[in-house]
Amino acid sequence: NMLFTINISGPTNIQRVQEENIEFSASKKVSFITNLIDGNYTINLSVTSDDTRCLSSQSFRTSSIISIVNSTNGGNNNETNNPYNSPILLKIISPIQTTYTFSPILLNISAENASNVWYSLNNGVNLTYTSPLLIMPSMGTNNLKVFANNSVYSAFSQVFFTHLHPPINDNQPPIYSGVYAGFPNVTIYNNSFVYPFRINFTDESGISSSFIYIDGNPINLNFDGNYYFINITGIQAGNHTYYFWANDTINNQVQTPPNNFRINRAQSICTILASSTNVIYPLNITINASCSNPESPMILMRNGININSENSHSILLPIGIYNYTASVPQSQNYTSASVSKIITIINNSNLNNTIEPAKDGGKRSKQEFKPNKVATQNSSNYFYNQVDTSQTKFKTSPKSQYNNTAIMLILLLLLLILLLAILIVIVKRKMNNPIHKNRASKNKVNMPVK
Repeated sequence: NMLFTINISGPTNIQRVQEENIEFSASKKVSFITNLIDGNYTINLSVTSDDTRCLSSQSFRTSSIISIVNSTNGGNNNETNNPYNSPILLKIISPIQTTYTFSPILLNISAENASNVWYSLNNGVNLTYTSPLLIMPSMGTNNLKVFANNSVYSAFSQVFFTHLHPPINDNQPPIYSGVYAGFPNVTIYNNSFVYPFRINFTDESGISSSFIYIDGNPINLNFDGNYYFINITGIQAGNHTYYFWANDTINNQVQTPPNNFRINRAQSICTILASSTNVIYPLNITINASCSNPESPMILMRNGININSENSHSILLPIGIYNYTASVPQSQNYTSASVSKIITIINNSNLNNTIEPAKDGGKRSKQEFKPNKVATQNSSNYFYNQVDTSQTKFKTSPKSQYNNTAIMLILLLLLLILLLAILIVIVKRKMNNPIHKNRASKNKVNMPVK
């Protein structure tokens, strides 16, 4: 045995419980007695047995596709002869399932034995139908639903039809004008810069789709009522080509001539900031290096050795001259760049000593340098810690000082000899001059003789 329970909720609430003896796999038609007024109802049907339980729920109107069988009036001749107690013969005469190229369209419904008729276009509100009328369909596919009922029966019917514009004898492609691409005079890569593109398309049958192609890649255009446009950011550096394309509703197509433009690489800039360029040993030094290219890693070198790990760190270097270089290679959108800075480490006790460039990234200077601890090597760079400055000795050779003095005296003596030779030459030239000889002879004749 199975127990059927039917609950109807809505303007009229009904509950009916009925027990039937059927096979588990058989189908069962459940009949119930009611007269429903117009409105929305929910039916809950539950079937309970020793084997299973099922629940179904459906929301409907009295005009939906659900037959309500009234078996209590079968012996009443007056009720039987009432046309509103007879099955409804519902038919949609117009529109039919076809394509219409005009509007409005005639709505004509036949609903024999129906006391009420409603229709709904494209799932809109239910409107009462009493006689033929004109309706305005939407462009494309439309769905018309019709409902009817009487005191016993209800019926439903629907139709799908298509509405299109009247055919146009259009064999011409769209016409374009107002092509615009917003580029500055000098275009340099900027990831956030906005490049505006726009164009105007007109066509008798209407524009179906429009694109801009940049380097062969299509980008759909927006339409603001006047122009088809797009704003693009992040165009890469290099040479580019663009053109516009559109078609109309009949698939006539048009394409603008290609245009070329170039975006140059942005300039990379490298900087090196040092806590000091002339450092008195044993003070630490801090190097802060950076490059403005976000697409390539910076390389920091000291005397030809990579020291990226030392960037922005305070370190102690031995006495010497150090050449720091920060560089970055060229990338897709940025140029290469390089910058150098010389750092000199000197000793406070002898500022006049000559210092040669340090080798091996700062391993030794020319002076006798004896650190207290053995230098440790980290990534081919030497760091000196806990240095005893009392063990750092700078020796000045007395022999070297004597040699320098002797050389200076010799040079001075040679200069005096050169000046004396020049003076002798000048005197000889004057003595050999004829004018000088005549004056000497005259002076000799006029001398009185004693």
